[in-house]
Amino acid sequence: MTETATAVQPVTIGEIVKTPKLKTMIRITEFKGKSYVDARQFFQNDKSEWIATKKGISVRLDQLSEFITLLEKAESTIQKGA
Repeated sequence: MTETATAVQPVTIGEIVKTPKLKTMIRITEFKGKSYVDARQFFQNDKSEWIATKKGISVRLDQLSEFITLLEKAESTIQKGA
C-alpha cells in the first residue's frame, strides 16, 4: 500500500538523528488543504513517544524547487570555504 499525505497522517520521508532522544524529521504534511514539506525537530518523551517541537520549517510545494536550489547554493559555498 502506498502512503499519501493527509492532515491526519503525515508521510515521513526521512530523519536525521541528533541524539537518542532528539531528531529532525522530514515529512510531507497538509495544512488547510495545502501540502508542505516540513523539517521539524522532535523529542522523545518519557512514554517513548516522538513529539514535534516548534523548531522547524515548512515549505510550500510551489516553493520547494527554489528552496532546494538555495540549499545547494549554501552547500556549494561551504565547500568552497566561504
